[in-house]
Amino acid sequence: MSVDSGNPSNNPLVPLESTVATELLDAHHAKEGDHLNIEAMLVEEFKYARETAMQSSQDLMRIFDRYLVLVGGAAVTFVGATYQLNQIGAKTDFLPLIAASMMTILGFLGIVFFIVLIRIRQSTRESMITMSVLKERYLQEFPEYARSFRWRLTTVPAGARVGGVVYLVCTTVAFVDSLCFGGGAYLLYQDKLGATLPTFISWQAELFAAIICVIALSLQLVYFTYALSRRRGSKMILKANQLNW
Repeated sequence: MSVDSGNPSNNPLVPLESTVATELLDAHHAKEGDHLNIEAMLVEEFKYARETAMQSSQDLMRIFDRYLVLVGGAAVTFVGATYQLNQIGAKTDFLPLIAASMMTILGFLGIVFFIVLIRIRQSTRESMITMSVLKERYLQEFPEYARSFRWRLTTVPAGARVGGVVYLVCTTVAFVDSLCFGGGAYLLYQDKLGATLPTFISWQAELFAAIICVIALSLQLVYFTYALSRRRGSKMILKANQLNW
C-alpha cells in the first residue's frame, strides 16, 4: 500500500489539525486575491475626488462665459431687430413690451445660472474635504510626513472668500440679472403701469426700476451668503474630522 506524501491529507504522519489549517489558509489566500485591495480603493477614491474638483473648477468658468454670451447675444439680437424694423417703417409699439419680457426672462435665467454656480462651488468643497479626509487617514499611519502636506482638513476654506473667484463670478451674474429685472420693470412701467398709477415724482419709473433691481440683488447675495457661509462649511469640516478609522 503506497502513501501519497505530496498530499498532506493522505499522509498519516501529518496531524489532521495541521492539514485542515493549511487548507483553510490556502483557501483564504485564494479568496483574498479575488477581492479589491482597500488601499487601491482609497487611491481610486482620491483620484475621483481630485478629478471632480478639477471638473467643477472648469465648469464654473464655462457656465459663467455662457451666461455672458447669452446676455450679450440677446441684447445684440434685440437691438438689430429694432433697427431693422425702424428701417422698414414698421410699427414698433409692441417693442417695449417685448423688451421687458426678454429682460425678465434673462433675469430668471440669470438666477438659474447663479444657483448652478453655487452648486458647483459646493461640489468643489465636497471634493476638497474628501481628499483631505483621505490624507488624514494616511497621515495617521505615517505621522512623520505630516509637515510635508500643507493642505490639510483644517485648511479647507470654510466658506467663499470675499474677493475670491467664486465670489466675483457669482456677484457678477447676480448684478447682471438684477439689471435685467430692473430694466424690464422700467420698460413695463413706462409702457403699461405709468398710465394707470398716480405720478408723484418725475423719476418715478426710474425709482421703481431701482427698487426691483436692489431687491433682486439683495435676495441673491443673501442666498449666496447662506449657501456658502463659513458656519455651514465649518460644520461639514468638523463632521469629516470626527470620522473614526
